[in-house]
Amino acid sequence: MQQPADRDGDGPRPGHGQELRLGGADLLRGPLARSPAQPLQVTGGPVSTLPAVFIRLWNGPQVLAPDIQREVLRSLWPGKRHTSLLAATIAITLLAGSMWILNGDSGAVIWALIMYVVQFIRWRVIRATAMDATARASTGTLHGRAVGLALLFSGTWALAPWMFFPSSSMAVVALMAFFVMGLIQVGVAAVASYWPALRVFLPLTPLSLALRLFIEASWISVVLGAAVLIMLACLILFSWEQNSIVTQSIINRVENEKLANELRLRLADIERLSGEKTRLFAAANHDLRQPLHALSLFATALSGDLKDPASLDRLRHMQRAIAALETSFNLMLDISRLDSGKAEAVREPVALAPVFRALNDRFAEPARLKGLSLRFAPTQACVTGDPVMIDRLLGNLIDNAIKYTTSGSVWVGARLREKGGAWLVEVRDSGIGIAPEMQSRVFEEFFQVDNAGRDRERGLGLGLAIVRRLADTLGFTLTLRSAIGRGSCFAVRMPARLLADVLASSPAARSDEALPPLAARILVLDDEPAIRAGMEVLLRQWGCQTVTVADESALEHVLANGAGVAPPAFDVLIADMRLPGARDGLQIAQDALARRQVGAFLVLTGETTPATLARIEASGCPVLLKPVDPAQLHAALGALVTDAATDVVRAGM
Repeated sequence: MQQPADRDGDGPRPGHGQELRLGGADLLRGPLARSPAQPLQVTGGPVSTLPAVFIRLWNGPQVLAPDIQREVLRSLWPGKRHTSLLAATIAITLLAGSMWILNGDSGAVIWALIMYVVQFIRWRVIRATAMDATARASTGTLHGRAVGLALLFSGTWALAPWMFFPSSSMAVVALMAFFVMGLIQVGVAAVASYWPALRVFLPLTPLSLALRLFIEASWISVVLGAAVLIMLACLILFSWEQNSIVTQSIINRVENEKLANELRLRLADIERLSGEKTRLFAAANHDLRQPLHALSLFATALSGDLKDPASLDRLRHMQRAIAALETSFNLMLDISRLDSGKAEAVREPVALAPVFRALNDRFAEPARLKGLSLRFAPTQACVTGDPVMIDRLLGNLIDNAIKYTTSGSVWVGARLREKGGAWLVEVRDSGIGIAPEMQSRVFEEFFQVDNAGRDRERGLGLGLAIVRRLADTLGFTLTLRSAIGRGSCFAVRMPARLLADVLASSPAARSDEALPPLAARILVLDDEPAIRAGMEVLLRQWGCQTVTVADESALEHVLANGAGVAPPAFDVLIADMRLPGARDGLQIAQDALARRQVGAFLVLTGETTPATLARIEASGCPVLLKPVDPAQLHAALGALVTDAATDVVRAGM
């Protein structure tokens, strides 16, 4: 037998079901086996159109994955179905009461009693399911309850035409038919999202009513029966479309929830990895700063002892290498602090002219050594931000420009934008340029353009990563324009302020003169032998009486002779933060100060974890990060000795 042609004029393709559109609803499309709950299948050759339609109707509009099926079933049990139960009970009472009043039919009363029992069963099942639909009930249990209730409710309504039927009055029959069909239409909305329940709920009552009408064999009853069947067909089409819409909305919601959960997991992974990176930087900083700090102390001490020009030259090379290492550690510390969110920005008016002058003083010599012209445009710009962070941000951009420019110039200037609402600060160079595909990566850690050999002279690849984080912290907008062989332009948009908002201030003068003697009594607590030895040599060069100890017990032994003595036996206690034992340097130093065994204390630490730094800052004690610049250490000790002496004088008055 020849297959009928499809709508394109070709025969049906092997392995595919036929397509039939009925009243605008696509009832047969794609493979016939569709339903997850044991769908009917037709095998063994061509199928006729009518069986295919019935199979398609049975299987429903679309396949439901297990998770989607469960969500659809959960939507049937919203927790409170008292309104639908009450409405159904009222409808049962009205129909049965009307038939009793109009015909005096006792079957209506019996039917009503049966329906009340069914309503009680529905209430118990709905109440039980609403409580455990989310947690305990399996998908199979929810499916069974949904289909069972639909079958029970529809089946008992299907009994009505057979238990009481007013044959003597076709007007009452018509009233009964339209009442029942109206109630079925309302019930469709309650189970429209789940096709297995809908397919048993929808046809039973209309078919039963139509059959009873056809049995009467009068022309009016036959017309009413035909009308019931037509209404059933319309309800099937309506239910099909309704089920497709509701199910698709649930599918979209579940997929969105999955995407949201996946995004949350990805963000959690990113935060975890970022935290691990921050802890790695902090741990590496501490472990490597300790020997670097000792090396710096010994190098500074050697500079006062060496007289031979060749030895001094080698010492200067060593000090430059130490300074380079210190810069690297400071860069990693900056990354760690910015990533942890502990670097808080100060919001205040900042005049850019002094910042430009300071940057020119810092970078003029490196630019000159490379044969570059470093130019700063005169400016009266004033912006809102943190002056230290702005200096660091622009300094990193200028340093990067000098490193990647072999000839030409580096230009820095500011232009007013957005009708005076912002300043656009630009750093332009005539360097090698950045390819478009590389421009988004230059702000990543350790990424460098055209430095596969990791030339130390061109940095570590952290400068621009810090620039990006500083801009984000300050709320600035950072943009990049670049072309290969023509150079780059980094632009930072900063909110504008009036120049009159900037308070006049004079930066502290820096001096390269020799450090004056301190003539102080210093107690050093550090568990690193090299650091103790270096501190002792350096402090004695500064005229200090120095005693070094390795742990708390040795410190207590030294302090025992000075307990209760005024003034204290030591002017300053220099304590390392991390020590062997239960207590750290901050706790030990605070106890010694409270017992007046030392006049003041200073904490030196290689710890860079945000929690440790925040704890030290909260204590209000002075702290220096290792490796410590000797000039900074000298200035800090001088200030502490002066304050301690003032306190002693006040105590004796």
